Amino acid sequence: LVAHTHPGTQIAAIQSGELTYYVLPGRAEIRRAGTSEPEWVDAGGTTVLEPGDAVIERPDMVHYGANEGTEPLVILAATLLEADLPPAIPQATPVS
Repeated sequence: LVAHTHPGTQIAAIQSGELTYYVLPGRAEIRRAGTSEPEWVDAGGTTVLEPGDAVIERPDMVHYGANEGTEPLVILAATLLEADLPPAIPQATPVS
């Protein structure tokens, strides 16, 4: 597991399985399936994303995710980046 940032905004939606999602520095916006109000996960927080849920990741947020469930995980992602930038930038933040 590697903590990382994105050099632009990324929206990731869970198609199947579940993603345990960790926010280190920063704040993640979560959109749960069937709801219209956002949920926020602040620095040091963790949440589980299930099918239909999405997370909006902004460049200043250090995070990582793990498939801690029993089913294969499928994530659909849309990333808005400038040309020639990597999709993710590893961070020195330790992950246990």
